[in-house]
Amino acid sequence: MHAQLLAKDLDDETLLKYMDRYIMYYIRTADRMQRTARWIEELPGGVDHIYDVVVDDSLGIASDLEEAIQRHVDRYEDEWTATLNDPRSSAGSAASSTRRTRRTPTSSTSSRGSRSALPRRRRSRQPTRDRPGPAGTGDPRPLEWVRRAGG
Repeated sequence: MHAQLLAKDLDDETLLKYMDRYIMYYIRTADRMQRTARWIEELPGGVDHIYDVVVDDSLGIASDLEEAIQRHVDRYEDEWTATLNDPRSSAGSAASSTRRTRRTPTSSTSSRGSRSALPRRRRSRQPTRDRPGPAGTGDPRPLEWVRRAGG
């Protein structure tokens, strides 16, 4: 399924309101981990039903959807930032010690204990004798076969 237009020529406030309603309606009605395209395909009435709910408030739940998304936004906490700011966490301790001392990047030790030179070079994604096939997938077929088969 390709993108389908739900509404156009909206002011910023209305656009955000419709987006919030859409997202919360999706969260409440879709199956866990269900992609939006599949959700719309399986929803009785499809995109027309979504339009009725989001724009026309046909179910009378628009204010509930808006309140729910606002509660989510109000309670949101970036877990990465929280971890880095928490002095009790090892990541927070590492972040604060990194701020205090400046190290020269000559080598590093990964969490598994193996050493690697810095800066790290990107691994080659090209097929080699050890990694035949596209992007080192181990697939013995040449990259051209994948391009032809994929479209």
